[in-house]
Amino acid sequence: MPRISREQREQVRARLLDSAAQHFAAHGFGGANINRISIDAGCAKGTVYNYFPSKEALFAAVLGVGSDETVRRYRARAPAADLREQLIVLTREDVALVRKHEAFMKVIVREGLVGNPATRKPIEAGLAPLIGLLVELMGPAQARGELRADLPLPQLVTTFGLQMTMLYAEHWRSGGRWPTWKQLPEVLVGMFLDGAAHR
Repeated sequence: MPRISREQREQVRARLLDSAAQHFAAHGFGGANINRISIDAGCAKGTVYNYFPSKEALFAAVLGVGSDETVRRYRARAPAADLREQLIVLTREDVALVRKHEAFMKVIVREGLVGNPATRKPIEAGLAPLIGLLVELMGPAQARGELRADLPLPQLVTTFGLQMTMLYAEHWRSGGRWPTWKQLPEVLVGMFLDGAAHR
């Protein structure tokens, strides 16, 4: 049996990720079928397992592609050193990605909010690039006294992520009335940095 080139492996992997994203979006994590994902990617039944050790690993990889894209787009914008502007730019880029892959992102938000033990670690793994960027931005700001010091950095990052998740859920729940996609970055960053205090 001839060996496939690295380029061919990458092409197959990309097709599997694309097919998986569509299946997870349509059927959720629990309803997605690995064999259907393989076949719809133009591969033999079960080919997914040649690239990903489990359905959970595949789920994490699909999310990881989006997380990497958000980080790349953020870095391309090279925002100023001001934390508020950095977080607004990052959120705008994440909103753009969520809108591009809205059906799949609804599954991620739903799985995250339900607290499904099967998807908790894959979601954390998939979001690792985005979480790493938030640590990179918030760590120096906390050291400069711009963020509260009574909470450890991981808790601040988690709080930001949870607020983002809840605002995405509220956007969909309200039929897009509030917050609108355009409003969401300012609302999120304002609530995170300023709370609800009258200014």
